[in-house]
Amino acid sequence: MADHTTMQHPLPLTRYGRLLLCSIALVLAFTAGYRVWQLEVQHRAVKSDLKELSHVTYGLFNVDEWVGMVTRIIEKKVDQLEVTEENRPELRAQLVVLMTALIEEVDRSMEEANEKGGLKGGVRKAAFGLLVDLEAIKADVPTYADRLLDELNKPASRDRIRGLLLAEFQKMTDSTASLADHRFRDSVMAREGITHLEELRSTLLTRSEDLARASRASVITLLGSALALLLLVVFASERNSADLYLLTAMASLLLVLGVLLPMIDIEASIGCFALQLIGEEICFKDQVLYYQSKSILEVVWLMMRDGDPGLLLIAVLVLLFSVLLPLAKLVGTLRVLLTDRTPTTTAGTFLVYRSGKWSMADVLV
Repeated sequence: MADHTTMQHPLPLTRYGRLLLCSIALVLAFTAGYRVWQLEVQHRAVKSDLKELSHVTYGLFNVDEWVGMVTRIIEKKVDQLEVTEENRPELRAQLVVLMTALIEEVDRSMEEANEKGGLKGGVRKAAFGLLVDLEAIKADVPTYADRLLDELNKPASRDRIRGLLLAEFQKMTDSTASLADHRFRDSVMAREGITHLEELRSTLLTRSEDLARASRASVITLLGSALALLLLVVFASERNSADLYLLTAMASLLLVLGVLLPMIDIEASIGCFALQLIGEEICFKDQVLYYQSKSILEVVWLMMRDGDPGLLLIAVLVLLFSVLLPLAKLVGTLRVLLTDRTPTTTAGTFLVYRSGKWSMADVLV
């Protein structure tokens, strides 16, 4: 008799214990779901800021970026301008050719001017012939070339050349207006307290990766809780209406998250735009042309707002099969649970018992 009394109560205790475990799984799922939504909202904002700061407006299409790169190339080339024992003969030969050609061009221009000048031109020509020995000047050209190379090799001369080149380049850039609107970049920098663009991008990238990891951990907790609840119900020795309430609550949570969380990221970008400028590479990497992150409802709204009949039809189908049909099925199921009556209408019977075959329709659409 004592043995019989001991064996009377394990089933109720097991049922209530299972119900407790199911409730814990549901609470854990709702907590994780809220955490996922919270993290994804933050992640979406950080990712949007990061993509906007990588837009071509701030890179490839930004005059200021080009000016900075070309300025650095000019400074580098001028600093590399050095006359050595190896390159001196070649530089000297080129200078001799250029300076000789310049002297001959001056002589030819003066001849033409004197011929057109009549008597006055003839006097100038005679005086030039008496006072200037053109052949002697040509003979001294190699000496002038050596002096020029010596002068060019002095740091002060290189500084003057650099200054002249940069001044001329600055004149050209001053007449070129930059169309980049830096207000967004400046606002993000002010918010983060960072003044350098690359440092700002690095900070946002690190934050985005941290949020993504935290979100994945919460998603795993959510799905693990949902799976645990499902297994507890499926493998139970007996089931009751409380199990259906718990499953309906879990399904509602997953539906809400599936509809509200970002579903798709659309991005068009240039991986690398590179060119060679006087032997130096100019490279722009990861230039974003377009970026959007949208949830199912946002995609539906965009297609409806477009006004195209084809897109409008697709938007209606997606809304019907991804949102309205699952929601109606959950409402119908909840109504059956609350009234404890089997649906009598055709629509109710279809939603509760026969609509499962349409579960993949939204994917096909």
